[in-house]
Amino acid sequence: MTRYGMPSEMLRAWGLPGFEDEVNDLIPGRRFRFDVAHRGHRIAIEIQGGIWMNKSGHNRQGRLRDNEKCNLAQVEGWIVLQFTPQEFARGDAVPLINQILAQKVTTWEGDED
Repeated sequence: MTRYGMPSEMLRAWGLPGFEDEVNDLIPGRRFRFDVAHRGHRIAIEIQGGIWMNKSGHNRQGRLRDNEKCNLAQVEGWIVLQFTPQEFARGDAVPLINQILAQKVTTWEGDED
């Protein structure tokens, strides 16, 4: 997917298993594709490479569609993270995902009272 490898394989190598590549069924009734997602933790990741290369899919209409996709995913309870290919390859997603997971564990533990 990226010139650095498949995002789910990269995340697994960084100690974050359970992610799937090119997921297109996160939003009921819509076929929006997310670059990588973890269903159990409801984390979706978009790698925004086309916008930096002026690809045709990333014009004004493409940006509006991306906004709709991310907004609908959030309404459905997904956390959507967005990175450039370089940010993702550097591992910038890892601390954010770990922070999300730590917050979820704290929330779950606090709900047991």
